[in-house]
Amino acid sequence: MLLTIFRAFVFVHFKHTQTAIKKKNNTMVRCPNCGAHSVIRTSWTAINPGRRFYCCSRTCGIINWYDPPMCERAVQIIPGLLRSMNQLQERCNQLQASVDEEAVKVQRLKWILGFSWFLFVAYLMN
Repeated sequence: MLLTIFRAFVFVHFKHTQTAIKKKNNTMVRCPNCGAHSVIRTSWTAINPGRRFYCCSRTCGIINWYDPPMCERAVQIIPGLLRSMNQLQERCNQLQASVDEEAVKVQRLKWILGFSWFLFVAYLMN
């Protein structure tokens, strides 16, 4: 059920974002302080998770929000989902490191097995 709600939210949010992109691509947003071009970045704070904003390409900081504010429910749910995703990613990285270590051990054992067979065949030939 939660996955269905999240998918519906992502679909609605993606649809809204696409129309916003079409409207905003007509004009380039510039920094009011220095006149530099803006860059679109993503906020990952607890208050604005996943919300994009215009940021000065130099060092002036945030210019304006690109996306509209998110509903309270999304603000409550997204940080938990991100934490879960980060924990799963960390576990995946740990498992991959274990697999890599085991692959090195397997390679070493294959070499030892091959060498022992070579010695065995050499012993039989004498």
